[in-house]
Order: sequence, then C-alpha cells, then structure tokens
Amino acid sequence: MSEYIYKYNIAGVGIELNSDFPIKSLQNIPLFEADPDSFASGAVIRVCEAETIVKPHAAPAFSSNYVESFPNPSGCVMIRKHPRTGEAFAAFGEGNSANEYVLAVKSNELANEAVMHRILLYAGLPHILLQKGRLMLHASYISSASGGVVFAAASGVGKSTQARLWEEYAGAETVNGDRAVMWLTDDKSEVMVGSMPFCGTSAVCKNIDTRLCAVALPVQASENRLVRLNGVKAIKAIIENAVIEDWRSGEANAAAALVCEIVERIPVYRLYCRIDEQAVRILEEALKHETHK
Repeated sequence: MSEYIYKYNIAGVGIELNSDFPIKSLQNIPLFEADPDSFASGAVIRVCEAETIVKPHAAPAFSSNYVESFPNPSGCVMIRKHPRTGEAFAAFGEGNSANEYVLAVKSNELANEAVMHRILLYAGLPHILLQKGRLMLHASYISSASGGVVFAAASGVGKSTQARLWEEYAGAETVNGDRAVMWLTDDKSEVMVGSMPFCGTSAVCKNIDTRLCAVALPVQASENRLVRLNGVKAIKAIIENAVIEDWRSGEANAAAALVCEIVERIPVYRLYCRIDEQAVRILEEALKHETHK
C-alpha cells in the first residue's frame, strides 16, 4: 500500500495519486484538493521514481519533440521527452485494472519545487478526462451573469484579452486564462464547464464549475461581428482547440462524438473583434437572446 495518497477533484472527476514518497504541491494544485469524506475516485495514478526511463523497443506510433507513443496490449505507453535533448524523463501508461494508470518519473525531475504540477501535466489527464466524458480545451473560461463562456483560440489570438474585457465591461470573473473542460450533465440536459490546475502564462486559475452557455472563437478584426457556427463547422472549430491525445486509438473519434452532443445544446460563435466594449456587447446580447428562447 502506498504511503502517500493525494486526492483531487478536477472537472467533477476524482483523481487519486499514490506514491511511496512525498510530493510537493504548489501553484494552483491545492485549489483542486478533494474533500476526503465525499471523494469518489474516477482514476488512480500510481507515481513511481525511476533512475532512467527505458523506451519500448518497438517503433513509436507517434513521435514529436515532446512525446512518443508506443502501443501495448492495454492501450499505449506515452514517453515524455525534453525537446532540446530528446532525453526521456517520464513514462505514462495504463495499469492492470480499469481506471488505473502508472506514471514513472526520473529522480532528478522529482527535485523540482513544482513537482506535483509537473506530475499532473505528464499524467495523461486529457485522456483520463475524455474517458469520463470530458473534453479539455485551450481556452479562457469566464463566469458571467449568463453562465460560463469559453473563449477558445490558439496563443496570441486574444482569448485572454476578451476575458479581461468581460471583466471590465460585464462584471464577469475569469476562472482560468488558458484551460477549460466541457462535459454533459448526467441527464445530458446541460453542458458544464470546469477549470484545470494549469493556466499557461495567464496566472489566472480558480476551481469553479458552472453551466456553459456558449463557446466563442475570437478572431482579431477591424470591426466587431458575430457569426454563429452550426453543424460540422461548429464541431471542427471546437476540435481544433481541443487538447486531445490523438495518437491513441479511438481518441479523436471519442472527442468528436462528445462535441457533436455539446454543439446540439449550446451555441458556438466566431467572434470577429476589436479590443473594445462593443466586442463584449454583441456577444452579451446574443447570449441574452439565447436565454430567452
């Protein structure tokens, strides 16, 4: 039995980490610590210390500067690498039972002050959450009077800027400046949105789950204009901003199936925008109209 057990609630999923050594928990991680009395485990990750990370002998199914993926009978083994040196420093894969995973981390990585942050980054959370019907997005997530709004876009496009404009002109609260998670309620009547312990360079991270009322995709433009996306266009727009381990078999299809259900329940907009109050107002009015339908 592991000596150290850490329990977190991330987007409504209980994540349990077990290890034989203490793990420092800094930055935003404590915000996601679960109440032990009400904790329901959705996934268990066994964290192990390793002197070296040995890659499988087979050819990788996927390879980039950061990660390599190798298929195995229970799923796949994901090897994390330093992009400059190519040195492997962590390996993640399925355990012996359903909802059990193993993460091996090199000893020198465990000396880092923010080691729990790194462990959760390496631990395949996009895959674990998708197995529980949750999709992670590269997005800024705000809580407004209408409900949750997600601004999904690549870095530098303006998602954090639009979130700040909503704080200034609509009294909204930015929950996470760089990551959001979407899922359907158990009865599939509503879409929920939650936060993650990671927030990129935004430095804005809170642990709040709320009803999602819209996804907006900001595009820098000379005038403010809102275009509602439907069907395939809406699905594609969300998938393009999703965090998916698509080297895993069936992962992309599972994400697409979930997004199909989500876009049937909430509007998806292309927001052509300037950095001004009107960009807030045109989306705000559209959301009010949706609410009163």
